[in-house]
Amino acid sequence: MTRYLHIGMPKTGTTSIQRFLATHREFFNKFEIDTLENWSDLSGRNSLPEIFLQKKTELISDANKEISGLGKRGAIISSEVFWARSPERILETFPCLKDFRIVLYIRDQKKVILSHYIQKLNTPKFAFSANQFFINSTMDYDYQFQIGRWKKAFGANRVTVRIYDDVTNILDDFFVQLFDISPNSIPPDYFLQIKAIIEDTKTRQNIRQSPFQAISRVFFNDGDNTDDVARKKALARVIDGLQLPEIELHEDLSVKITEYYLSSNQYVKDHYFPCLGRAELFP
Repeated sequence: MTRYLHIGMPKTGTTSIQRFLATHREFFNKFEIDTLENWSDLSGRNSLPEIFLQKKTELISDANKEISGLGKRGAIISSEVFWARSPERILETFPCLKDFRIVLYIRDQKKVILSHYIQKLNTPKFAFSANQFFINSTMDYDYQFQIGRWKKAFGANRVTVRIYDDVTNILDDFFVQLFDISPNSIPPDYFLQIKAIIEDTKTRQNIRQSPFQAISRVFFNDGDNTDDVARKKALARVIDGLQLPEIELHEDLSVKITEYYLSSNQYVKDHYFPCLGRAELFP
């Protein structure tokens, strides 16, 4: 059965995927798909990226043994921390991943850069302009470059690229549509059951998360970068349901980003999404 290493990119619903895996591991075990929760990003200091970055030799050995010992079981590992790391070094550290299929999502650079920038604004003492932030991180959003690194390390036929946009429901796209690529021995009732679980999850997420969606807009506009969680929750309750203006990049910077990645995005579209025809990769 196919094994997947989902590497983000960040700001494409990665946390939703990880929480879904952690919450429904019994469901996946029923279909012989291991969620490897001991090594997920949600496991904190013992996650695969953490022991990779910290070079924790003993835990790296344990992870290699556990993952190599899965036998014929499938597996899903999700970590956006790997996105901008060296695929070659990751394979050297975790040879147990050599048979995994890499799954990555890409998103309109203007939107993901803005999202990252807003996140940074909510941290104390961050004082870069949006333009400075973009200049310092251009390669992180060059998809031709990033995809090429993973293809070189894992093989072109083992890298799957998907688009994340405003209408993408990441749970539907990842856990339902993705298995069309390599369904193998997954029985048909997997799809019926997981769709029902996802629908229930989406309903509960909408109820739980809606008060928090506008917080960063308020901080962006009033310059308050507080880390006071209690204050943020109180603010969330106050602004729940209010129609606050969207945060947008300055038009000049938006054009600059589009032009900077024009050739890279054209390459990605031609090689991974020829079905788009004349349509733009990120309309």
